[in-house]
Amino acid sequence: MPALGGLEPQLHHQRKKGRGLRSRTRSRSERWLSVNAAYSYTESKFKDFIARDVFPAPSTPANRQFAPNKLPLVPKHTILASVRVTQPVTDAIGGYVEFGGRYTSAKWARFDNRVLIKGKATFNVRLGLESEMWDVTVFGDNIFNNTVPDYTRYFPQIN
Repeated sequence: MPALGGLEPQLHHQRKKGRGLRSRTRSRSERWLSVNAAYSYTESKFKDFIARDVFPAPSTPANRQFAPNKLPLVPKHTILASVRVTQPVTDAIGGYVEFGGRYTSAKWARFDNRVLIKGKATFNVRLGLESEMWDVTVFGDNIFNNTVPDYTRYFPQIN
């Protein structure tokens, strides 16, 4: 889990349970074409996590059990896919174009599961030239400008 300013450090020290499944496939039926796809399913939650409840105000003195809340910033579903087409430009230089994308399902931003970050899909494109000694790539990430944040440390509902 990344170290982000809005997460309490004690999250890393609590009992938690996680299980999941990952699958990946690659295909290169032709020398000029490669297709990659991956899927990940993750189910994760706290087994035992007692902390001060900061809602409705940070001065709330009461501790609360947050199990079996879901772990923050862990999407249940992640899908990755890419297609790459490669063609020779000269005897020593090859050119390629690659299209790719990633989808992550909704995830909780906080341990108290009050702030939900909705799912996000991003698409990328890469154009390049390569030889045995060098390569040059021009790329565009998130070309449709999906502005859903990857994380948040603020309380408002993100939708």
